[in-house]
Amino acid sequence: MTPVELWKSLVESFATLHDGVHRAWVVSRVSYPDFPENEEINHLLQSLNAAQREVLAGMLIDARRGGIHDALVVLNDRIALNSGVYSEQGIQMEFQPFGSELYYDYVCRKSGEEWPDADA
Repeated sequence: MTPVELWKSLVESFATLHDGVHRAWVVSRVSYPDFPENEEINHLLQSLNAAQREVLAGMLIDARRGGIHDALVVLNDRIALNSGVYSEQGIQMEFQPFGSELYYDYVCRKSGEEWPDADA
């Protein structure tokens, strides 16, 4: 693995994360697992129509993706404070090889954009 491939791998590991179980629970099952702490949530879900549950599921997915984005902002800044040094298995990652931050590259990959240099 090259230093640039390590950057891509790190970004892709976040971009390919599943959107979670919220769509299934909110839209398909119309309930969270049957535990006392979910009683109010389930009451709310059952009061919504299908279109409203779709909107809610989308909001939950957006919030999850936003949390991943925010975590990448912190990680990017921490790596930058460490002179851009991050390594795995003896390979030092090239930091911001495309002139963009981890979180920007995450957003681009999540939206389906290709890497700037698809052949690298």
